[in-house]
Amino acid sequence: MSIQNFNNNSSLNAGNSADLFLKILAVEPDPSLGEILCDMFADAGYECKVVQSCSDIIPLMESFHPDLVLIEYFLPTLNGGELCTQVKSDHRFSGVPVILYSAYPQILWSIKDYGCDEFIAKPFDLDNLLFTAEKLIVKGKEKRRFSLLADTLKNRLSYMGKFLGVKGFSAN
Repeated sequence: MSIQNFNNNSSLNAGNSADLFLKILAVEPDPSLGEILCDMFADAGYECKVVQSCSDIIPLMESFHPDLVLIEYFLPTLNGGELCTQVKSDHRFSGVPVILYSAYPQILWSIKDYGCDEFIAKPFDLDNLLFTAEKLIVKGKEKRRFSLLADTLKNRLSYMGKFLGVKGFSAN
């Protein structure tokens, strides 16, 4: 599988069989590494999109709906930490795990400021990257599931309070 150029105007149909696969969005400026990442994730059963750079990741998130985002820290337009912050600052995508990676581990001093879920130093072991990605995807899905469950329970408790006429009842 080769790198797929991402087209902001394209969208996946709801009934498309590609929707059955977990999705990885990678921002990697090196086409060779991007192809290696795409091949590795495809072999593991993921759908993978690679872009070489972007200054606004939100349109990509809206169109592709990834289960995990993988970002090289040093990019041509802005640093990967800023893209991570865009993802984590948008309430729709804040639960999507983000892995930042770089050959310059000194960026670890500022990595917490960006809110990434994991940092991996280059060169990295592909098996370790895949293991870390799968662990974060499972953790992210569980977090979103429990958050949805908590919201549902709050709504039901609020409804029950209103239905029963309990004054001052709040599900918060």
